[in-house]
Amino acid sequence: MAPVRTWADQVIIPTYPLHPEDVNPRFFELEGTLIYPYPMQDHLSRVKAAKTYQALFLENEFIRAMCIPSLGGRILSVYDKIRDREMFYRNRVIKPGLIALRGAWFSGGIEWNRGPQSHTVTSYSPVDVLTVEHPDGSASFMIGYTEMNFRTGWEVRFTLHPGRACIDERVTIFNPTDFPHSYYFWNNTAFQHTSGTRFCYPMKAASDHDRFFPWPIYQNRDLRWLKNYPAATPVFAYSCPFDFFGVYDLKEDYGVVQCANHHVVPGKKAWTWGQSDAGRMSQTALTDDASSYIEVQSGPLQTQTDYAVLGPGQQVAWQEWWYPVAGLGTGFEYATKDIAVERTDHDGKVQFRVATTAAHPGARFEVRRNASSLLANYVDLTPAAPAQFDLSLEAGCLVDVQVAAADGRLLAEYQSPLEIPDVQVPTELHTEWPEPKSADDMHERGVEFDRLMDRVNARKWYRRAIESKPSHVRALVALARLDVQAGLYEVADERLASALVSKPDESLAWYLRGIVRLRQDRSDDAFACGIKASTHRDTESLGLGLAARAKMRQGAFQ
Repeated sequence: MAPVRTWADQVIIPTYPLHPEDVNPRFFELEGTLIYPYPMQDHLSRVKAAKTYQALFLENEFIRAMCIPSLGGRILSVYDKIRDREMFYRNRVIKPGLIALRGAWFSGGIEWNRGPQSHTVTSYSPVDVLTVEHPDGSASFMIGYTEMNFRTGWEVRFTLHPGRACIDERVTIFNPTDFPHSYYFWNNTAFQHTSGTRFCYPMKAASDHDRFFPWPIYQNRDLRWLKNYPAATPVFAYSCPFDFFGVYDLKEDYGVVQCANHHVVPGKKAWTWGQSDAGRMSQTALTDDASSYIEVQSGPLQTQTDYAVLGPGQQVAWQEWWYPVAGLGTGFEYATKDIAVERTDHDGKVQFRVATTAAHPGARFEVRRNASSLLANYVDLTPAAPAQFDLSLEAGCLVDVQVAAADGRLLAEYQSPLEIPDVQVPTELHTEWPEPKSADDMHERGVEFDRLMDRVNARKWYRRAIESKPSHVRALVALARLDVQAGLYEVADERLASALVSKPDESLAWYLRGIVRLRQDRSDDAFACGIKASTHRDTESLGLGLAARAKMRQGAFQ
């Protein structure tokens, strides 16, 4: 089997270039935006020109992928060589609109949406990309960046394997800083939209930004079908118990499947501009051919209003598989990272179609009912075309389906029709915060604003907690941390001293005091603080790391 091929080349793409970036800084405290120190990219041109981009390529026998490092590491093309078409929506021009955090954003391909909110600060800026060839014959784009606003980093290892018609993505978000930071990541893929496009989301409930609702029928609309969305709408899966989801176009008989551990990657999002004139105009503004698209997104958090926190030195990582499917007719009722299966019932007959990401000669497809085998066929599965199995069975009859490779490895096993568990649909998406009554309540309110990256309101509530109870250690330490991040070392030191008077063994206070001393070039004191912090389990590694850095400052490298 031939190894995956890698190369670099230049490509010419019609582009509506940006005018110079805005030199005026945007501060959160004044304008509520988290982009500083990045400038705005909101001066767009409407004069198209041919522009040359440096591009990197991966190719195996089934897929050819192209990445543009200067455009946020966007995967601009994933070409399905079997069907001679793009796997995702490909916009033939770069025509930005004012959509991202910094303004400029363009549609198509796969976007790495790192946030910290909305479309990321590097949507239209260079990131670091290189190609790596691995000993097993696979090859990867290594796409990543350490962003300047929080100094946290992200990396996507986008891999093609020999003999596999799928994309293997391993995503890592890491925090190399001295302080906790919120994170957010959405793997944003675009898919060509026609009147035959439907979402394949195995769930019973979803939400948008305002409310929860049942799925798939809501207000007499079948929300699986794109034609039933009059307005721009996000859809976030709620409590989906399966590892797969995706989209399928019945007119094109073509779709895309995503698979990931749903306990690790619970985020499953659908997005459409809707069928209104406003929605169509919004899409037309991003292209020259009036083509339309939808988005199928995945991520480690449930919705795009959710944020989690990485402590100093922590990271979070996960793996996803994406692959094209065709010839399944109506979509897929079940999928794994290896195969997708669709079932159709008609006139007393049931038909199963099985699409695969790799060749499996001598695979076994079995259908059982009440422990009795109804069908057991051996077949050579291949990515080139789905396998088809027919049997006489009443419509809706529950059966067990099992697909195994010749060596016995299980490729898929499930009950068909797929039973999706009922969930209790919550009545409210957002609940009003109760008025804080105690210093603890005020501190917790500050913690919530901190998680939402709203430093202004976080400070406000930490201060209120201290005003209510001057010895409130957690509020003193939290406010001191914000002071250290702002370079207010003397102010921070005073707060930490107050916290340590109230609680001499507060390990996080010792750690932060050590950071202050290190930044003041007082390495002996920083070392002592680090040792103090290391005596507590919660800050042991942080304290030892701080002590080691202090010794390195003194030249003690061994």
